[in-house]
Amino acid sequence: MDWQLDALSPACDDIQFVAGYDVHSITEQYPNVSYILNDDWQVTKSIGSLLKARMSRSSSYIISYGDIVFFEQDVSDIRKNAQNCIVFSIAKIPKEGARSDLEAITLSDVKCINSNEKLNDTFYFVGLVYVPQALHGVFTSFMQDNKEALKKHHLGTLINELIKHDFTVKAYDISGRWCDLNKPGQLAKFLMGSKAETLARIQKVVKLSKIPKQVSFSCRDYNADQQTVISKILSEFPSELLAVRSSSQAEDSFEQANAGAFHSELNVKPDKKSLHVAIEKVVKPMPCPEGSDHVFVQPMVKDVIASGVIFTRLLHNGAPYYRVNYDIGSDTASVTSGAAEDLRCALILKNKNSFESEKAPWIKKLLVAAEELEDLLDIDYLDIEFAIDKNHDVFILQSRPLVLQEQPSSQIDVEVFERISQAKKRFKELGTALPGVLGKHHGFGVMPDWNPAEIIGTYPSALASSLYAYLIMDNVWAKQRAEFGYRDIRPAPLLRLFCGQPYVDIRASLNSFVPKDISQKMAEEIIDLSMACLRDNPHFHDKIEFQVIPTCYDFNFSRWKGLQKYGTSTNLDMQELKSSYLSLTNRALSRIDKDFSEIENINNDFQKNSQKPFGSGLDKAMALLEICKNTGTINFSHMARHGFIAVILLKSAAEAGVISPSRIEEFLLSIKTVSTEYQEDSYSVANGEISRDELIAKYGHLRPGSYDLLSKRYDEDIEFYFNATIDNAKPYKHNDFKWSDDEERSWNKVLKEHGFEITFEEFDLYCRLAISGREKSKFVFTKFLSAALQEFVKFGDEMSLTREELCFIPYSEWKNLANGIIYPNDLSSYLKKCSERYQKEFYLTQKIELPPLIFKVSDFSSFEIGVEQANFVTSLQLKAEIVCLDDVDNRPDLEGKIVCIHAADPGYDWLFGHDIAGLITKFGG
Repeated sequence: MDWQLDALSPACDDIQFVAGYDVHSITEQYPNVSYILNDDWQVTKSIGSLLKARMSRSSSYIISYGDIVFFEQDVSDIRKNAQNCIVFSIAKIPKEGARSDLEAITLSDVKCINSNEKLNDTFYFVGLVYVPQALHGVFTSFMQDNKEALKKHHLGTLINELIKHDFTVKAYDISGRWCDLNKPGQLAKFLMGSKAETLARIQKVVKLSKIPKQVSFSCRDYNADQQTVISKILSEFPSELLAVRSSSQAEDSFEQANAGAFHSELNVKPDKKSLHVAIEKVVKPMPCPEGSDHVFVQPMVKDVIASGVIFTRLLHNGAPYYRVNYDIGSDTASVTSGAAEDLRCALILKNKNSFESEKAPWIKKLLVAAEELEDLLDIDYLDIEFAIDKNHDVFILQSRPLVLQEQPSSQIDVEVFERISQAKKRFKELGTALPGVLGKHHGFGVMPDWNPAEIIGTYPSALASSLYAYLIMDNVWAKQRAEFGYRDIRPAPLLRLFCGQPYVDIRASLNSFVPKDISQKMAEEIIDLSMACLRDNPHFHDKIEFQVIPTCYDFNFSRWKGLQKYGTSTNLDMQELKSSYLSLTNRALSRIDKDFSEIENINNDFQKNSQKPFGSGLDKAMALLEICKNTGTINFSHMARHGFIAVILLKSAAEAGVISPSRIEEFLLSIKTVSTEYQEDSYSVANGEISRDELIAKYGHLRPGSYDLLSKRYDEDIEFYFNATIDNAKPYKHNDFKWSDDEERSWNKVLKEHGFEITFEEFDLYCRLAISGREKSKFVFTKFLSAALQEFVKFGDEMSLTREELCFIPYSEWKNLANGIIYPNDLSSYLKKCSERYQKEFYLTQKIELPPLIFKVSDFSSFEIGVEQANFVTSLQLKAEIVCLDDVDNRPDLEGKIVCIHAADPGYDWLFGHDIAGLITKFGG
């Protein structure tokens, strides 16, 4: 209706809509249209509806089907060239693509008023007829005389009858300039031409945004007469700064996006010389700089406060979100050119309720403007460039189809909305804390504490997330904290899943970092202040032990008094906190030898148990996981806590001026870890000091992604993981670090002053054991986990299950099978159906975007992706090409490159055998 009225209104002062089905749904939206009801619409065809119209003999008429659209220019051309004849529109359509009411026309004796092409039966009538006033009488008389014969036919039959009865009839070829709305997406393909064409077509019909006027011209016309073109521009825009933009047919399409491929000139002065220079710069890089490519000129939007791009679906998977990439400021090209220094990104679920949660009023206006464009173009995947002025008016600078990697589905959209609704309900339920968990507010994050985003990823498989919960997050994490002297908050789990995505319960985490001997009142005070601190500083979400809540005593402990600014109370008793945390820290320092020595015992347990016979591969997998939980992950939890305490003590010493940051860095680089051992051992193989088989036996259990069944072990791909490392092995450069006598005296003095119950030598050893032991303990406990995953693979082979199928079966299903709680007759079929069910959920999970932190219900529907604070482990600087290693099986050349990976994990130690220049992880240190 919008597009038909736009095309017809300039030529018609009375528009009648003859309708039947559901006509009442549109009458309120278009009150200026006359409506005529055809009660017999299910029986009569389009001629039957036409006979209901009120047709005055004193007027000419344009007749159109209700489900086609066309351009105003063609309506004007038909009227202008009619010359006392009835004109009907035709178009070339493949026979298999023609609708039943778009009938083939007998055209042998009919002339075409806008084409010299010979007409034949490949042309079809496409629903547009013009009847001039002079022929109106005979036209209506013919219809009335043949009323009964015609009313059950479509207009194409009428045209053929007019031809047979020698009416003065001519055709108008509208091929390529009309659209049939009976097919999804057709309207968008009809309306969205080049950049300039699209803007011109939507300019008159948009109500919730503005599109600047334009002067458009072809490169051919400009080359033929530059002065005329420039004069036309200056007469239209005599005194405004101008934007000169490309408008090439090659720029964008439904199959290929070329955003940013061509040039634009902004802030061009309105004079002949400036315009000439700007146009030349825009024309030069275009594919047809001397032909059909176009350039268009618009006035610059004034008083811009924000600009950017809004995608009306997610590019990588078509998920139902608006993604707004924007920059604050007056530069309207900063986002599209990549020049934005503070690029921001907001994600908003595609439903009305999400709009209301937006704090920025201009974003709300942008969303409804984008929604209007989607409705007008009948397509909900658009890439829209915009600018916002000081009045919060939305200016559309470009609109083009978004080329998606996966086509959207309305059914999937509904399921996504349902999952998010369920997640919101669950979030509300979790607001009631479990017994022993203090704090007025709750929240969840992907990186605080045991950072699941790093360990299992933000979209883990059912097996990975359930194993992580079983081995650590359900109970082990809290048990470890209680054994160290923190509050025992069991049975509170640390891991919660929202829409299949893993989150840490921040309130539970904060509770677990409070010493058990602190009073409940003080405990609740520090938990509430810490939660408020994180809400105000979301970029601290992966640094809560350093920035949000104290977890041990350190040399700069007084800084925690600053937490009071996040509340109205000043009841934070620093003396009580200092005493409790110092006592807890001294207990931790005293137990390092015991915890470190346990690593070797666990290693021996693995050697012993991995060789034992078991009833089945499933039984062995379950037994290995149980031992892993009872000895391996609890020890790793202890060593990880020691590691954090060591790093906090060293960093705080630098902050307090006890020692220089550079000396701390040198000390840390001198500590041997699993990674350094791996490099040393690889060099020993290259030198013949140890065998290749010994290296494989020691490191073969590693896999990039410890909980990921799809991630191959090193010993499953020996050539890739070991050969390059051995071939490129170099002598490891040991950092023979030694504290100076003055530094030792300084350490001893400050340790005594702060009440630590260890000497400097013991402190030095503690830091070395804690930092190296954390990695060593993980190296050992993952032997159990890796071996258990291999047993799942073997069991899967017996059941004809692939790795892909196995990784979607959660631990609970395996446990029920092993315990005999369930044992179906056809186990293979049962497991395959179970896998399919979780695969479907995983597919939906990947369609859902959630923020790194969730503090309120509205965060599930609308959130901004914040700027992270990087954690650097050295102060070195380098410049090199970047390689993103998303898939280990995709093996680019890594030598001399900065490699980006998702998570810091011992399974990626093989990278150091490829002579990389640097390493950046998305999550973790």
